[in-house]
Amino acid sequence: MSGWTHDPRTSAAKLAAYTNPEMGVAVGVLPNAQDYDEETSQALSGYTSKVVMVATYHELNPRSRYNQWLFKSIKAGEGSMTRDMVKTLKRAGNDKAKRRRLMAEFGDRLAESVQSVILHRGASLPANRESTLEFKQGSVPMVDTSHLISVIDSEVYVDA
Repeated sequence: MSGWTHDPRTSAAKLAAYTNPEMGVAVGVLPNAQDYDEETSQALSGYTSKVVMVATYHELNPRSRYNQWLFKSIKAGEGSMTRDMVKTLKRAGNDKAKRRRLMAEFGDRLAESVQSVILHRGASLPANRESTLEFKQGSVPMVDTSHLISVIDSEVYVDA
């Protein structure tokens, strides 16, 4: 959550007052994401699926033109999501079951926000190259079959 504390209206101290350190929500292309339809016999270098490998490459590889695309997309909606997170945590109080349910709902809203930012070019991703435009229909970066965006999901986790 530290990435969401930059909004001047929501300080880290305010978030800390409502944060349960052993519970959180992960948002992105999760390890259990549904893979592409086609089968592969290629080695996946330790990744659970090709879609996870592609998402990781574009997020972390410095040679990717879309480096940190997921981080940039989350950052684009940071202000409203920070306020939403604080409201969610306040509503949950100390009720762990309620917190888990509300965190799951918050995660769904955050995943939808990230998808929307990407689809509406809110993350300032670079334009597609000519070779990419020739290969696919449409010019929105990271959107071809929309599979990569459609598998952006959320999951509540509880640290042991």
